[in-house]
Amino acid sequence: MFRILFCTLFLLGITFSGSSCINTYLTRLDGTSLISQSDGTAKFYPKKHSISYWKKKSRDLLLDYRRTDSIEYYSDYGVALILLREYNKAKRVFLAIEKQKPDLYITASNLGTLYELTGNVDSALYWIRKSVHIFPDSHEGSEWIHIRILEFKLKKHKHYNRSVLQLNFGREAKPGNPQHYDLRKLESHLRHQLKERINFIPAPDPIIANLYFDYGNIIAQEASVEHALTYYKEAKRYGYKDEMLAIRMEEMEAISRGNWTKTMKETIEPFLKEHPVLSGCILLIGFVGLMLFFRWVYIRRKRKKASLRGGNHNKTFRND
Repeated sequence: MFRILFCTLFLLGITFSGSSCINTYLTRLDGTSLISQSDGTAKFYPKKHSISYWKKKSRDLLLDYRRTDSIEYYSDYGVALILLREYNKAKRVFLAIEKQKPDLYITASNLGTLYELTGNVDSALYWIRKSVHIFPDSHEGSEWIHIRILEFKLKKHKHYNRSVLQLNFGREAKPGNPQHYDLRKLESHLRHQLKERINFIPAPDPIIANLYFDYGNIIAQEASVEHALTYYKEAKRYGYKDEMLAIRMEEMEAISRGNWTKTMKETIEPFLKEHPVLSGCILLIGFVGLMLFFRWVYIRRKRKKASLRGGNHNKTFRND
């Protein structure tokens, strides 16, 4: 109990007195400590705008297009229609742009996304492949992921518990890299694609779940087990079913717990021994904090009992 209290107060003291940047202890896959100068979170969230926002945006873009006859405004108008789920209107816009000014990367890319959203996977694959041919470095070079997702969707027999992207991180409790991928590059590509897709695809979804599991396997090796757990939990929320998810989550939690115990013994306790005055202050603050907490609980219970007695008295008075 006191060790946990020391650890918490010690870290709070360092965080608030040492720097305006928040520093947290995280854990590498090998169990060693990693100091992170961030808030410790790793989750990304979809961008959200209301329907009314996009309706107004679409009207404004259409007016700008009619005023200027600019293809750029018309293309952005088509994007607004996609976000409003007015897919047929959006398709007419992009096909008109393709006819007027063929082989634009943005048109091909948007048509690919549009056909994918409407379930026309063959057409989606055609246009996404065309967009990559026009601009291979699009989306930071990550569109190969989009192509593999579409190819997976076209398979007759889909195995959602195998990597949709055909990646291999082994079947051990700790993810590995037997194929010697460039994990940093792979992390960047997959993060980019996930951030785009969660704008359109809510949970549950087996493909997003699969991508999150792969991403967690990468993050466990490239960042920390705590961050990996964040993405494994997202994989679970999106509906990933393979037993390896539970095995790896349990392993990451065990590594994290072991590292915190080791960190306290090797860093926090020696620090407190070297600074007895600070140790005394922390102990005093902890003791006062506990006393105030127990006092608060006592007062709350006392008031609750008084309130109940008052309620019973009123009932008796009304019965009389």
